Amino acid sequence: TDENGNIVPNAENKVTFEVSGDGVLAGIDNGRPIDHQSYRDDNRKAFSGQLVGIVRSTKSAGTITVKVKADGMEDQ
Repeated sequence: TDENGNIVPNAENKVTFEVSGDGVLAGIDNGRPIDHQSYRDDNRKAFSGQLVGIVRSTKSAGTITVKVKADGMEDQ
């Protein structure tokens, strides 16, 4: 969303994922057919304002923390 809370459907912010604890980042995708960046990287640009990160648990039970950083946005 923008500074007024409006959805930005064409956002292409670069998003970086950081996973800690009992999980690992399995992959990231934005659904853009012509984007050939590796799914295994820890960052990717959004496409049409969307991006998905897939987190896989380890063999140990516990807590997984996912931190997401994006250009021009607060860390989550």
